[in-house]
Amino acid sequence: MPNVFARTGANERRLIGASFLANVGIEAAYFVGFLGYLAYGFNAGPALMATVMFVLNFSHVLGDASSGVFIDRMGPRRTTFLFNATLVVLCVAGQWCGTNIYAYSVFAGLVGYCMSIIKTALGSFAPYLERDRTGLKRINTLVTIGGFTATIVGPFAAGLITRYFPTMRLFVFTAGAVAAAALITLAVRERYRPDRGGDASDGGRTERRHPVREAVEGARFVFQHQSLRYYLVVGVMMWFAFGAFDALESLYYRDVLQVGISWMGWMNTITGVGLVLGSVVLARANTRWVNARSLVAMLLLEGLGTVLYVGTHSVWWAACGSFVLGVAFGINEPMMRTLIQVDSPLEKAGRTLGTIQTFRIALTLLPLVVAPTLAKWTSPQAVLVAAGFLTVLFAVVLVRSSYRIDRRKAAGRKISQVDPFADPDDINPRERASSTEDAHLLFEE
Repeated sequence: MPNVFARTGANERRLIGASFLANVGIEAAYFVGFLGYLAYGFNAGPALMATVMFVLNFSHVLGDASSGVFIDRMGPRRTTFLFNATLVVLCVAGQWCGTNIYAYSVFAGLVGYCMSIIKTALGSFAPYLERDRTGLKRINTLVTIGGFTATIVGPFAAGLITRYFPTMRLFVFTAGAVAAAALITLAVRERYRPDRGGDASDGGRTERRHPVREAVEGARFVFQHQSLRYYLVVGVMMWFAFGAFDALESLYYRDVLQVGISWMGWMNTITGVGLVLGSVVLARANTRWVNARSLVAMLLLEGLGTVLYVGTHSVWWAACGSFVLGVAFGINEPMMRTLIQVDSPLEKAGRTLGTIQTFRIALTLLPLVVAPTLAKWTSPQAVLVAAGFLTVLFAVVLVRSSYRIDRRKAAGRKISQVDPFADPDDINPRERASSTEDAHLLFEE
């Protein structure tokens, strides 16, 4: 662990702190305040769970779709501060929504919109702070460690709060954590701006166009590049199965494991330990392991962990599966974000990540639609287990493509421009000299 933070300066520490505090509030609110309160507060069945979570996830889609435009126009620092401050107001106002399911659904949608933009903005900081070949991985893993540590503290705090206070008081806790994150974010200084890599002091700005046109341009950029399309597919499969979990997971705790709402907090704390451990493993791993094949391997492990998590009636086996799931996701999430940023110009970094996040969350809406019906035909647990096996199947199918992507990046393009984790000794002098002159060609197929 000390090696992970060895080169961390004051700017990076502020970013880690902001990521930690924002995610502490978000994780507490999401897992217990939304998923838990629906099952235990409203005594929701699969249909109501799926409906409200559809609203929440659809708001995530809208947030991710618009986040890239905010980030590329304002930068991640101002975007994060603006939506942290908005979330504070919403969480305080939400105290009056806990007895009406319609008001609660609107509240969930607004909060989900802000949450998605905050998470995407925090994940977009790396290219604004570092441009060298190892800096992106370092910043991404540090931010991820901060965020994933919050998945230990946030659900644990939520479990304590719900033992002694009404569940809706969680959102007061969220407001306090997010307010602190907003203040810390103001102290983070972006070193680069989207002006073809110019220094932040230059104050350069890219040409402004209509926000919808900019968002469409970001989506077109993703689909024009094979590697970005591949990361999109892997990213979708990392989240796809969890659409069913949003509809049925709390019912699994209530009806199969037969434990109280606090256990949703405790179990996600265990997942958080795995997430942090996975991020630390990636931070200390040799950068040659940051590739498409590693993404697929961790996707396979994620599917197996999911099956272990929901495949028994034992809370202890569920804890083991939760930990394995956390480790796999903790490695995969910052690795995928780093690979995306490697293949994205700074002026499109926010929209590229935002587009991929949009599709990831949008396709989780499909399991939300079908999960309640499938649960009636079988059982909630059977649907969750099937979702885990589906992830395993897709990982196996993607293995061959992962080798093709890695070979293409190594042989079919300029390694100095495409793979910042390559050994500089492998780059010939002519290629090294042309890497800055032909920067605009970096993203051409």
